Amino acid sequence: MWLTAAIVLLLTFATFFTLSRLRDKTLDQRAADNAEILLRHKEVRDALYDADRALADFLSRPGSVELSLLYQQLGDLKRAADTLAYNSPTRSDAKLLLAYAPIFKRIRDPEQSQEGKQELLASFFKLRLQLETDLDGESELLRQDTAKAYAEATATRENLILIGGLLVAVCIILAGHWRLGKLQQETLRTMCEGTKALSRGDLEYRFKDITPDEMGQLKFDFNVMARQLQKQSEELQQVNRELRKQTKNLQEAHRHKDRFLSNMSHELRTPLNSIIGFSELLEARAGKLPPEKQEAYAKRILTAAGHLLDLITALLDLAKSGAGKLVPSPVELDLSQTILEMCDILTPLAERKKLEVKQEITPGLHITADARMVRQIFINLFSNAVKYTEQGSVTVRVRERESALLLEIEDTGIGIPEKDQPKLFQDFYRVESADINAVEGVGIGLALSRRLAALNRGEITFISKEGIGSKFTVSFAKTSK
Repeated sequence: MWLTAAIVLLLTFATFFTLSRLRDKTLDQRAADNAEILLRHKEVRDALYDADRALADFLSRPGSVELSLLYQQLGDLKRAADTLAYNSPTRSDAKLLLAYAPIFKRIRDPEQSQEGKQELLASFFKLRLQLETDLDGESELLRQDTAKAYAEATATRENLILIGGLLVAVCIILAGHWRLGKLQQETLRTMCEGTKALSRGDLEYRFKDITPDEMGQLKFDFNVMARQLQKQSEELQQVNRELRKQTKNLQEAHRHKDRFLSNMSHELRTPLNSIIGFSELLEARAGKLPPEKQEAYAKRILTAAGHLLDLITALLDLAKSGAGKLVPSPVELDLSQTILEMCDILTPLAERKKLEVKQEITPGLHITADARMVRQIFINLFSNAVKYTEQGSVTVRVRERESALLLEIEDTGIGIPEKDQPKLFQDFYRVESADINAVEGVGIGLALSRRLAALNRGEITFISKEGIGSKFTVSFAKTSK
């Protein structure tokens, strides 16, 4: 549509230009004709002045030379008048002839007196003045007509320039509007492609040809929006991954908790059944049992009660540590002596399984910590080493390293599978394997030990290889004595 309108405007302008050029040629021709006539007027005037002078000379000195010159000037005047009459419909030539013919005849009369010649001269000058007046009037009209023609031609050219400029401006506007429309269509098409890409999930789609205009600003805003959507999508994906991970951990924790409750019920029933069974035997056979039997039953009841108390204490300590209620009572503690005493107490556990207990304890190493918690940590780690070692040895080390004291319990047991090592210190977690499931336990010893170590500014680390053994290391800050 815009192209058709532009073509129509250009054809209109071409037609108007052609007509204006034709009119300019007509006006220019008229001005040229007027200039030609004015030139002839000038020639007539010049010839008239020359004839006046020749006539005056002849009248003052009537001789053959003056008469010949007069004839010549009058001939020139006649030719100028004939040319003027040919180029312009004027009566100037007739007036000249009427004025000069009788004068010429009478002047040629030799009998003409001097007074008569003067009268002829006066008549000649009178006619000449009338003729000059007529010529001046006619020349002025021609000059006015020429000026008018030039003015009309100038106005026509100015109108032509103005109209041409307007048409060019209109064409430029139409072309710009058409081009802008095309750019808008292209931009909208590109924007549609971008929105479709986003709707398909392509959040990395970006516009590259950013121009410094409104469309470029729109593309820039689109890129900003796409980046924000991509960032939000990545954050949402990260949150979803964390949620899935947390869900998996919760499910696993729930499973371990269920197993913990099952194991705990078994662990609690075992000493309770022992306590109840031997108590019933004592009650039923109080007067019949020999003293040594009564003492043996009482020791078994006491051992079961102690085991039950340890389980309950560990469970309560774990709950208190999780709630932040377990507060240590730090004192200066001889770590070397404490571990030696605990080894003497716990070594019988290893000897029952025919395991060798090796001691590599550097004497005189002191720490500031809660003595009961340190003992509990050692009991948990040593008991685990004995439980999960069928043959070989358990090595206990206390040594110094730079500004820390290290308590190490190393065994030659079944080791810990690599896939289970990152979860080893989680609450209620137990490694699932046929060998480990056969060993009694509820899965709170290591979790409780790590929390007790942290309460005393310590840390537990371990290295383990399945089928070879494990080494647990507790590091404490050293106290100078």
